[in-house]
Amino acid sequence: MDSSTILVICLICLPLMQAGTTQTCEQIVTKWTLWTEPSPGLAATLKVPVTQEVTAWGVSFTFNKEFSNLDFFNGVTEDHAGHSFNVTNEDWSGNKHTGDLISFSMLGDYKQGNEEDLVITDIGLNGIILCTNQRK
Repeated sequence: MDSSTILVICLICLPLMQAGTTQTCEQIVTKWTLWTEPSPGLAATLKVPVTQEVTAWGVSFTFNKEFSNLDFFNGVTEDHAGHSFNVTNEDWSGNKHTGDLISFSMLGDYKQGNEEDLVITDIGLNGIILCTNQRK
């Protein structure tokens, strides 16, 4: 391939690679409250931007720590312990339009373990990673 063909391919692919991704998850995590007593806990709210029409959604995310219990509000999940979660829509909240926000909250207890602060390492919507806080 010559350099002009490679340039055209890069220009076509660049918007696709950037679609829906941000450098960190700070724009999505709109509330983040931690406490240490009686045990380490978290109250957080995620507001996930919708970039295309959907009739059902699943927001996946991973923490760098293990949760012994995590409850969700305005979203459904089978998992309430661990470090990876997938929250899906309620029956009434699946239809979302471009520009909408998927908003849900969580409240739970986690295991502090090492001294590293609790963070969400990545957030995805319907299988597409939107942001990452992973250190490289």
